[in-house]
Amino acid sequence: MATTGSLVLKIENAAGSGAVPVRAEVLMGIRAYRRPARRIIAAILERVFNRQGIFWSVHSGNRTLQSDFLDHCGSQEGNTAGQSCKYYGTEQVSVHGITPLYYLTIEHRQERVKIPRTRTGFFLKGESQHGTMQVTFLGTNGWFDTTTGNTVSVLIQSEEYDILFDAGNGIAKADQFISQKKPVCLFLSHFHIDHIAGLHTLCKFRLKSGLTIYGQPGSSGLLDRFVAEPFTVPLKDLPFSVKVQELSAGEHNIPFKVICLPLVHPAPCFGYRLEIDGKVITYCTDTGICDNAVTLGQDTDLLITECGLKSGDESPGWPHLNPENAIEIARRAKAKRLALTHFGAEVYKSLGERRAVQERFLPECPTLIVATDGLTIEV
Repeated sequence: MATTGSLVLKIENAAGSGAVPVRAEVLMGIRAYRRPARRIIAAILERVFNRQGIFWSVHSGNRTLQSDFLDHCGSQEGNTAGQSCKYYGTEQVSVHGITPLYYLTIEHRQERVKIPRTRTGFFLKGESQHGTMQVTFLGTNGWFDTTTGNTVSVLIQSEEYDILFDAGNGIAKADQFISQKKPVCLFLSHFHIDHIAGLHTLCKFRLKSGLTIYGQPGSSGLLDRFVAEPFTVPLKDLPFSVKVQELSAGEHNIPFKVICLPLVHPAPCFGYRLEIDGKVITYCTDTGICDNAVTLGQDTDLLITECGLKSGDESPGWPHLNPENAIEIARRAKAKRLALTHFGAEVYKSLGERRAVQERFLPECPTLIVATDGLTIEV
């Protein structure tokens, strides 16, 4: 039970007149510490909502707390302490499968409520988890870690498996999201170090049903050399079973359906298309624009691509995608949603530069998601 000082956040559909409103309550317990309540509110909003692209603002007396998204969004309205405050902005994560314009209503109410215990610290009341998969972006940088995030890794949580794409340093955070009871499948796109550097953290895990690593032909030999003494604990000495399975280009059942095709990159690189739990998820990084990326993304529920370059930039000698390239692939593939990750660390030096991509291209691609470390979406 929460003590006095519980916070109730409501997310409501702010679509135009005639639209049916969609509402979900977020309940969070806040203990009545001696520091001002507005500081507690701000800390939780920063931790939970900023990473999901939800814009917020809290007005208390003559002071205003706001997210750093505020400078990049539309109008706001707010009242003094004791009254609700609304802030309009675009939310990356859909509520009940809808991604329109939302507003965040913040209330501070004095009563005791039961707080659901969840890993993320918040709970969308009445939102069914049945038939959905969670996709968490553990690392969203390309090349090296910066204050914007870790190198690339994506977690897919299906009913029977925990599935990982790539093993950049972000993979070390996977144990914050998984129970370690399900079988874990790791798909490696290629062997540039920003996609495999996190393999040295595997020794911290206790995967009760083991790990299977999938990669292109030649993966076994490369892993035997890289995940080995004197660099790190060898795969054979990890505290759980590890198998390495090499995949040729084409379709495989392992037992869920996987299609892998080569992409355009200086090093041999695979893109993957998974069909599992009635959903299709495609992962294409690193690559330039190519037909295989379109083929893998055909009618996919979620297309995850890289965004190594800024708008208008090109790198023909070392192919990567800019936002326009990624959107073109999604459009040609008729993908339902597009998520950008693997932002070049030397190019996108702040999260504000990533947000600028979303602001500019969201009208052109309404389902666009600009990923940041820790973002979780449902598919």
